[in-house]
Amino acid sequence: MVNQLKGWEDGHIDPLHWQRAEPILAREAAAGRPCFVVSKPAFVGSGFTEATLRGGQMFPAPTVLERVQLAADLAGRHPGALIYVYTSSLDATGHKHGWESEEWLAALEQVDAAARALGAALPAGAGAVITADHGMVDVPRHRQVLFGVGDDLADDVRHVAGEPRMLHLHAEPGRATAVRDRWQEAEGARSWVLTRDEAIAAGLFGDVDPAVRPRIGDVLVAARAGVAYYDDREPDKKPQADDRPARLDDRPGTHRAAGPTGRVRPLVMPDQLSSVRAPNTISSHDGIAGRPLRRPSPTDASVRSPAVGSSSPEESSLPS
Repeated sequence: MVNQLKGWEDGHIDPLHWQRAEPILAREAAAGRPCFVVSKPAFVGSGFTEATLRGGQMFPAPTVLERVQLAADLAGRHPGALIYVYTSSLDATGHKHGWESEEWLAALEQVDAAARALGAALPAGAGAVITADHGMVDVPRHRQVLFGVGDDLADDVRHVAGEPRMLHLHAEPGRATAVRDRWQEAEGARSWVLTRDEAIAAGLFGDVDPAVRPRIGDVLVAARAGVAYYDDREPDKKPQADDRPARLDDRPGTHRAAGPTGRVRPLVMPDQLSSVRAPNTISSHDGIAGRPLRRPSPTDASVRSPAVGSSSPEESSLPS
């Protein structure tokens, strides 16, 4: 098991080979176009940067406002250049505080100001597109589903990968069907449960090269209700937010799974920079956040109640 965001430096995966597609910046740079990446200083030379953004000359800047100003300057000095600018502030703040928090709103205002500054600073003839890579939903502690030692959901599961709302379960040899059936019976009312072959056949991963099929879990669990799943056998409890005191706004944000709010992205063009708005997001508002609960019994009425066990109309079927 490797962390594809931060696990490159341990030598288990090679960014030049693990990423099988040629990054667009590498392709454009090879064709003679000036290419630049403006991002956080910590990302300079990282394995993830090498895997996804190689080909672009790196220009670090500490704040998002400084990054867009630097990008506009590069665009003016290198007409026709392709420039990638990144900020992680909204994502990081959402994961820590939730997207409905005051902290997230403050981070949004900073990004909004930077977007307006970019629109004002771009030279004539330069175009810009502003977008995001995923949605987010707040999952308070009482909606976090923990499974672990002694829990039948952990039976025959060798590794748990993916994200809390999009699990990739790697089963013991020959036990994938049993794992799928067990999760389907327990969690099918609030999550899609599919085998790897079913997910590929449904087109969730596009065209899949045989060489990368094993990277996909044997069983996938994609939440469509407002829950998130955590392997409680893991010693690091930080993703469960156990290290913060319970409070009304303690609703850590997680990435969306399937459904429109997980797949639809905002797209802002230069002439729209004066009216940037936050992307539409869905979150739950049902009760005060407390400590995470163990998985409820299937007979527990709350598991099958509309607030917990049902999906929203827009997410009631498997996405095509």
